[in-house]
Amino acid sequence: MKTYHRVRMFDTDCANVIFFGSQFRFFHEAIEALFDNLGFPFSEMFSTSPYFFVVIHASSDFLKPLMIGDPLTIETKLKGMGNSSWTLLFDLFRNEELVGRGEIVQVCLDAKTRDKMRIPDEFRNKVINYLKAI
Repeated sequence: MKTYHRVRMFDTDCANVIFFGSQFRFFHEAIEALFDNLGFPFSEMFSTSPYFFVVIHASSDFLKPLMIGDPLTIETKLKGMGNSSWTLLFDLFRNEELVGRGEIVQVCLDAKTRDKMRIPDEFRNKVINYLKAI
C-alpha cells in the first residue's frame, strides 16, 4: 500500500533535516490509512471495537537526509502475522530514491481487559488479502 506526504517545516529540526520523530509519524499515518482501507477506522477501533492494537516495537533507519518540501511515498508491507501480533515494514521514497526504512510491531489487546489476545480472523484475513492484492 502506498501513502503520500510532503516534508513540512514542522517535520524538520534546527539543521533543516527531518526530525527523527517525524519519520515515525509518517509510519503511523500509513498505519491509519491501512486501517481505514481495511474498514477498521481508528475512530471505531478505539470506541466500539472489542479489540485494538498497540505498538510494542518501532525501529527506523535514515538512509538519506530529507528536507522541507521533499515529496515522500511510503510503501507499507506485511512482514508477518503471528498469533497476537503483526509486523509492518515501511519504505520511504523521495521520488524513486529509497531514503528511509522502518518496522513496527503491534499486538492485539482485548478492549475490556487490555490483555493480549489472538488477532481476530476477520481482521487477519482482511489484512492478508488486502496487502497481497496491492
